[in-house]
Amino acid sequence: MIKKPTQCPKCGKDNTSTKLKEEVEKLREKNKKLEVKINKMLQKAKEDKLMSDEEVEQISEKIKSILNGDHKTPYEKKLALFNLWKDLEVGEIEPNERKRIDTLLLGKVYNELAKENLREYKKLAATELNKPE
Repeated sequence: MIKKPTQCPKCGKDNTSTKLKEEVEKLREKNKKLEVKINKMLQKAKEDKLMSDEEVEQISEKIKSILNGDHKTPYEKKLALFNLWKDLEVGEIEPNERKRIDTLLLGKVYNELAKENLREYKKLAATELNKPE
């Protein structure tokens, strides 16, 4: 396997840690944006009298704990948010609408699994191509 140099050829600084820090910052920024979007939706539900203040606060706390959980990967966070959303009680839904929603959710799950598998495939392919013969 060929290792890429981790030092800058011009200045000699270790660039691995800066790349990692940049990735972490990007993920934190995405989490903040997602949290803002979710809070806006919860406030709208509260204003429309779809949920009580207590319910909005509980859901908001659950979402914050999922998004700020440092031990979770982005994939695990998405699944946790999906499970939280799935378990919400929103009243009766017609069977046709339920089937349509289930189909959309299943498509989303398959999409996320496909992305995860593609990332794994790329890693395996890269290691296979970088092996010395």
